[in-house]
Amino acid sequence: MHYNELRGLYRNKNMILGYNSADGTTTDNTTDPVITRNPNDYLLPKINGFSLLNTMSIIIAALAIIILLPLAIKTVKSYT
Repeated sequence: MHYNELRGLYRNKNMILGYNSADGTTTDNTTDPVITRNPNDYLLPKINGFSLLNTMSIIIAALAIIILLPLAIKTVKSYT
């Protein structure tokens, strides 16, 4: 789509889609000027995988220390 076509559609959006005022100043029945529902009720549930990630990183760090520390000590002793 060319810019001129998009600009023409944007200018004529009220004619194409119909005028929609969400602030309650018109008699449009598709909008509700008063919030009757709590929008937080429709949020997706938060899946808490971060604690699993933290647990796995702590386990990996502990294993790395247990495995790599003796190898590092052995390497330092071999240079002296």
